[in-house]
Amino acid sequence: APPADLGGATTLMLRNLPRDLMQKTLVESLEEMGFDGMFDFAYMPCNFSGAENKGYAFVNFISNDAALAFACACPRSSLFAVAAGEPLVNVSPAALQGFEANVSQWAGARMSRIRNADLRPFVRFA
Repeated sequence: APPADLGGATTLMLRNLPRDLMQKTLVESLEEMGFDGMFDFAYMPCNFSGAENKGYAFVNFISNDAALAFACACPRSSLFAVAAGEPLVNVSPAALQGFEANVSQWAGARMSRIRNADLRPFVRFA
């Protein structure tokens, strides 16, 4: 069941993502679901080979209302192509909350050294 309340959270953790889903596709899927312009940060940790993700991602929405709308829409979405028999995508508030905190944690100097832009966090500055 979708969460009735996220406790004011704007940053969500998505678990049970298909391992072959790439961050660019995640961002495109969020936009296709109607959330274009409603999130400003997304990060899906991947193996450095770039061949697969680690099964989870973090997305910061611009408001709690946008995060809640996504949390309600996500389980019904087929955009993440979860195979039959695989667990559904799980959405919950992330431990780290907010745009600034996520950028500080995930998009700092160490990430700027990664040459493959597909392995760095997606950041949309206002």
